[in-house]
Amino acid sequence: MEIDPHNQYLFPILKGDDNTYSVNTKSGAYYGFGERIKLVNGYQARNNRRVVISGSTALCSNRFYVLR
Repeated sequence: MEIDPHNQYLFPILKGDDNTYSVNTKSGAYYGFGERIKLVNGYQARNNRRVVISGSTALCSNRFYVLR
């Protein structure tokens, strides 16, 4: 996901690491890399209601939280 830098109500919660990249597997086009990639974003409306948006439902699975 990307955040519009002019929207003051959007904020990143979880950014990609320096080695993170996003690519379309069909066309091979790169969309972003490093901290430009946001994995989880938040939105706070004018009435202080908040929404959290995850880039993937797999991000919430146990597979991503393996202790090493």
